[in-house]
Amino acid sequence: MKKTIKMDAARLNEKITIKTVTNTNSFGDLISSESVLTETMATVTHNTTANDDGVIYDIVNFYIRYFPSISYTCLIYYDNEAYRIVGIKKVGRNEALSLDTIRIEHQ
Repeated sequence: MKKTIKMDAARLNEKITIKTVTNTNSFGDLISSESVLTETMATVTHNTTANDDGVIYDIVNFYIRYFPSISYTCLIYYDNEAYRIVGIKKVGRNEALSLDTIRIEHQ
């Protein structure tokens, strides 16, 4: 018997903003613009990992209700920081998304 995973809405306790990024080319110049796709609640977890070269980095996971328009080109804003999506896992049958991200360094 297959175990059914249920969304626990009470654990979605952090507000995040998800934005789409659009790159346009105007007269030879690349212009990047962002627009809000959705504001939603999430469960946020932090994990530290290392790659094969021994470089340590933080993965921040955002667990949210299912939203079909989220893609790798979206950015997540949480706690005054921007995060780039590096992994998207669908949970259940269109029930939730688990988004692995890395924080974007300020330039």
